[in-house]
Amino acid sequence: MARDKDFDYYVPDDWYGAEKDMFDNLVNGDPVLGNDKALQLLFDVALFEHDIRPNERDMAFEALSEYMWDEYGIDFDDVFDWDDYRTWYEGAVA
Repeated sequence: MARDKDFDYYVPDDWYGAEKDMFDNLVNGDPVLGNDKALQLLFDVALFEHDIRPNERDMAFEALSEYMWDEYGIDFDDVFDWDDYRTWYEGAVA
């Protein structure tokens, strides 16, 4: 993992700009949330892993939502920028 100059936490080296930005928006720049490796993994798999089946993605997304609620009392759907994700996703599959 490399320290990204724009963040107050470490992000995986293989994350690209849009994923880093969406994660930073999700954690609102909080270094405790940002450094949570389990949260990073769930976020990456649920939203950005291309090589998994739809049911695996559904399970990862459910795990991500439950983890954020159980660990931090945060409702993922309330804080995640779905518009930004849709814009990215439409560009990625086009």
